[in-house]
Amino acid sequence: MKKLISAGCLALATVAMTGAAMSSEQAAGHGVTANIRLTFSNGVTKTMTLKNALDKPFSIRSDEGGFGYSFTGIVSERANGALDMHASIANDGQVVSAPHIVTPRGKAAVIRTGDRDEDGTFRGTTLELTML
Repeated sequence: MKKLISAGCLALATVAMTGAAMSSEQAAGHGVTANIRLTFSNGVTKTMTLKNALDKPFSIRSDEGGFGYSFTGIVSERANGALDMHASIANDGQVVSAPHIVTPRGKAAVIRTGDRDEDGTFRGTTLELTML
């Protein structure tokens, strides 16, 4: 199997979320709203929305799909308005990726962590997010 960890500008997801929660109005002026979709290799998909203050840590955890999954990080805003996210992705307590993504608000991004079989089949977790 080939190990595959990729992150690209094209954006996140799960069950227990913590952080500096905000209302829609607060997120629009002083925070970030992330539309998130998490897909596991067995086809299980979770979709949700995270609203969090800028420069405050967030945490997303799930046991969906037979994986103990966590996604933690912090999002800040650059002078040009782009969103700058530093994150950590763990499967069953083991960090598998520490992506750094800079993307304009509204632009989608994808993070994939896992393996690709010899036949090219991806086995892992795909996080898609759009930060607003």
